[in-house]
Amino acid sequence: MHARRSLALRGALVLSLTASALVTLSATQAAGSGGAGPQAIGLSAGGGTACALMSNHTVECWGFNSRGQLGNGTAKNSAVPVRVQGITNAVQVSVGSFHACAVLSTGRIRCWGDNQDGQLGDGTRVDRHVPVTVHGIVHATRVSGGGFHTCALLASGGAKCWGANRHGQLGDGTTTQRHVPTQVAGLLQHVSSVSAGLSDTCAVQSGIAKCWGDNAGGQVGDGTTADRHAPRRVRVLSDRTLTVGVGVLESCAVEISAAGQRALLCWGLDRFGALGHGSTMSSRVPVQVVGMKASVASVSVNDHLACAVRAGAAKCWGVNYSGQIGDGTNRERHTPVQVLGLASGVRKVAAGPSWACALMVAGGVRCWGEDFQGQLGNGSTEVQSRVPVK
Repeated sequence: MHARRSLALRGALVLSLTASALVTLSATQAAGSGGAGPQAIGLSAGGGTACALMSNHTVECWGFNSRGQLGNGTAKNSAVPVRVQGITNAVQVSVGSFHACAVLSTGRIRCWGDNQDGQLGDGTRVDRHVPVTVHGIVHATRVSGGGFHTCALLASGGAKCWGANRHGQLGDGTTTQRHVPTQVAGLLQHVSSVSAGLSDTCAVQSGIAKCWGDNAGGQVGDGTTADRHAPRRVRVLSDRTLTVGVGVLESCAVEISAAGQRALLCWGLDRFGALGHGSTMSSRVPVQVVGMKASVASVSVNDHLACAVRAGAAKCWGVNYSGQIGDGTNRERHTPVQVLGLASGVRKVAAGPSWACALMVAGGVRCWGEDFQGQLGNGSTEVQSRVPVK
């Protein structure tokens, strides 16, 4: 496996916990800290980096920066948020394994960081430490950064992807790497969401969940483990699916149940209980997550870790070697458990490969789990924090 992919996939050798220091930061240092100045209104995490969309439409990022994924013109890690250069009109942000992208109010997309697979979409394979404009997209509404590819939802209701394509994750019917956006086969209109995982992708079209790309863990959800180079309908799910979250070898979907409730189902490889159904038994089709049959607002999936917001509370499950569940322990969890201190007031949770962050309704961001690269954003680089910190 290529060395640069290790952060997104690696296990952990952490055997002890060092107390994570709480650092008081100025309003300009802490993204949406609740003080004076702009507040965080959007959040995304991936690899060892997190980015927040701010209320003044700038973007601030923190954590790992080996490929320029903080977008501040350097390759130096930062344990506190730093502003992405040249972004003043962002409306959404998404972080991949080693790159990030933002949708602008103009409908353009700008990306920065790792570009060895063309995932920045500027027609090159040159890393960028400051944002560059994606070629050929002028009316985007959402962007999703995957492992080493990127996908966009267009105002027309279509979807395009670009970057790595070894497993067919671009969905254009080939395994040809693309350095500029390519049309996803069959997704020309009526697409409401798109989510890029490590080497697979899912979208919702007219309420129907469709996935493609790497399927080694059954994460495409079509009942097989064969890679798919074009979208395939996820089995079991109804035609009332709202959104799909895609991780490394697992996926989860929020759908409207027959009773009219927002329920959560997951599928794929279940080595650490990331499917949330009470065991470590993998499933090639969606299974119900225990205790998540109603009031689920959103879900985020990464490396054998899943987190969701249910009735304003943050809940996580799966692998927990770095405290990424946030329940104060390092015990893996096969069903959702409450993140300590986040029983209410949570707007969104973003899961990284060994850590996670929550965006609060009242403003501010809380993070927990591994902190070697400063991805908790609180000014420290402690081994880990088993509970959320500002």
